[in-house]
Amino acid sequence: MAAEVYFGDLELFEPFDHPEESIPKPVHTRFKDDDDDGDEEDGNGVSDAELRERLRQCEETIEQLRSENQELKRKLNILTRPRYEIFEITPWLSLIIYPDINI
Repeated sequence: MAAEVYFGDLELFEPFDHPEESIPKPVHTRFKDDDDDGDEEDGNGVSDAELRERLRQCEETIEQLRSENQELKRKLNILTRPRYEIFEITPWLSLIIYPDINI
């Protein structure tokens, strides 16, 4: 049977052991259940319905910005492709010349 070994470090962790009463409560907004009438105001004087509407608008804006960003990335990819020119030497042979290459 193994005996417990005390390393003497319990005193180091005592300042971190807080009782439940001393832990601060979160102050961010929490929505009530959907059963409520939605007209209750929190401490800021703003109702839950107004906050939900603002949240919905922000989520829509984020989605629009993401789709716009994706479209701009696609356009940038097209615009930054390597450019080349094709010159017809004969009807059956073409020569590709890259302007960046100096021969």
